[in-house]
Amino acid sequence: MLRILDRYLGAVAASIVAVVMLLGTYAQFAFPYWRGGPPLEGCYFGDALIVFIACGDGVPGFVEPILTWAWYLTWGCFWLLGFFVPLAPIIGLPILIVWVGAIILAVRWAWRTFKRRTQAG
Repeated sequence: MLRILDRYLGAVAASIVAVVMLLGTYAQFAFPYWRGGPPLEGCYFGDALIVFIACGDGVPGFVEPILTWAWYLTWGCFWLLGFFVPLAPIIGLPILIVWVGAIILAVRWAWRTFKRRTQAG
């Protein structure tokens, strides 16, 4: 039972890690930094004591927090750690544990899957 659960959780974790890495990297290199003036149409970096991603009216509301957290968990980890230092035991530590656990599950699943395929072929 645990092996089946581990196999499926590993595949799900690998998918989640891949999507978060892709979204975070896309945000890092594709979005401009808003320096004032009229708001931009698409998504952009903004700041109010902490750097975040904001999106214009043409983007659905659920996209903004997904992109922000994907960026925090990849390229924006400096801002995430800086922001959550006072709240580390309550918010930062659980986020870190879940993210590291997902990465470990994804790496274990990928290692077992590709190792098995190379030995079979």
